[in-house]
Amino acid sequence: MKYIKSNILSNIPSVTHGFIYLENSLNINDFSEKMGLEKIKTIKQIHSNEIVHLNDVNKYENSYEADAIVSDLKGYGVGVYTADCVPIIIIDTYNGYFGVIHAGWKGTLSGITEKVSDYLISELDCKSENIKAAIGPCIEGRCYEIGEEIADQFEARFKNSNFYLTRKEGTKYNLDLRKANIKQLNNKGITSVEIVDICTKCDLNYPSYRRDGKNAGRMLSFIGFI
Repeated sequence: MKYIKSNILSNIPSVTHGFIYLENSLNINDFSEKMGLEKIKTIKQIHSNEIVHLNDVNKYENSYEADAIVSDLKGYGVGVYTADCVPIIIIDTYNGYFGVIHAGWKGTLSGITEKVSDYLISELDCKSENIKAAIGPCIEGRCYEIGEEIADQFEARFKNSNFYLTRKEGTKYNLDLRKANIKQLNNKGITSVEIVDICTKCDLNYPSYRRDGKNAGRMLSFIGFI
């Protein structure tokens, strides 16, 4: 069971978090209890920029279609599953709001990380200087090849896309989703960002859809206040 924690998030009192490949040895309910949480709430991920705000566990359903969850409930965690896509754990260390983001190429293109950052700052009165983020294991840019059609969409949607988009040969490009989402955080003034430097496609200890296809497992990224 590979379990990694962020250094910057580990220093925040009462916070439990991590990036873990549960495999078949431990289900999420057992793991939640092990982490001191009542439950880790998840969503039905659809590669969107939709956000769920978990503020009442009695009204919450795991079937909500979204790709990010934010909350400030004590005793409950929030989590997303990935297998190459970018998992981002984010927290306001002053107001106590926390969340997780699942950012594949579609979510990144639709600006999910900027949208979550905006939601924290504009709707929940968080300040960018109090927000910290940790990016977990994901596919690295050198291993993530896309076609010209997707590359064109990124170039049309964002300025300075050459920061994370590299042309190879012909109509092939490499897309660094990690850098693209760091850019979205930075655009909102969030600069305290830690990277777990592991490529899921290269490291056989982690699930990779690009490497294993439909047989790939899933990594859970979660955070909660005990």
